Amino acid sequence: MRAELGDIINFGEWNINKREENFFISSFAGLNDKDWIVFRATDTDDKGDIVPMTIRRKSPRIMHVKDKDERGNEITITEKDGTVKYKEHIETWYTRFISDVFLFVAPANYIDTEENMHELLQAVEAKGLQQLINL
Repeated sequence: MRAELGDIINFGEWNINKREENFFISSFAGLNDKDWIVFRATDTDDKGDIVPMTIRRKSPRIMHVKDKDERGNEITITEKDGTVKYKEHIETWYTRFISDVFLFVAPANYIDTEENMHELLQAVEAKGLQQLINL
């Protein structure tokens, strides 16, 4: 399963205040059964301006960090059997993710199983979502 970039139609922002329902539904009239639709989700900021909907989160990563002496050399420990190990400690590092939100609408009956959805997500990750948005 795969969507050709030419089959994806970018309808811009998803904002019900900008597009009334009748206009919204009529926008799809010219689409064929292989066309995909993508919207960029929006939100309202503190000033009342419409901005891209963005999700921010931090994800912890447990890291084994090698200890160093005052000269910056890694501290080693030699076991009785002669093997050398590094003295280390554990730290939690965080990766920060900032993601804009998009809504994709697939052609009817195109995605009907969870396996198909996973295949689609892998294809999007491999190509890069930005390519789809810049159509």
